[in-house]
Amino acid sequence: MDSINLPTIFVVGCLELERLRAASQARLGDAFHLRRFHDRVLSYGHMPPTLVARAITAADEQERAGEVGRTLGGGGTAELGRRRWRGGGLPSAGC
Repeated sequence: MDSINLPTIFVVGCLELERLRAASQARLGDAFHLRRFHDRVLSYGHMPPTLVARAITAADEQERAGEVGRTLGGGGTAELGRRRWRGGGLPSAGC
């Protein structure tokens, strides 16, 4: 990767995170917490962005359905994302 491309890559990544955040806020409404979103994204490690988006969508849907606790401790949303990534249980996005 050439260093000349890095600024473009950073901007694209930033825009993608902003899009994911807006989508998560729209899905969760008043239940959205920025700290939880950031912890969730960081907990996925070096997953490809498309898989991070799938994992966040799946975790948001489960949170809305009341299947996941409101805290990150003890198997919360971040742990759920890691289990889903390792277990291959992410919903298909048609890719």
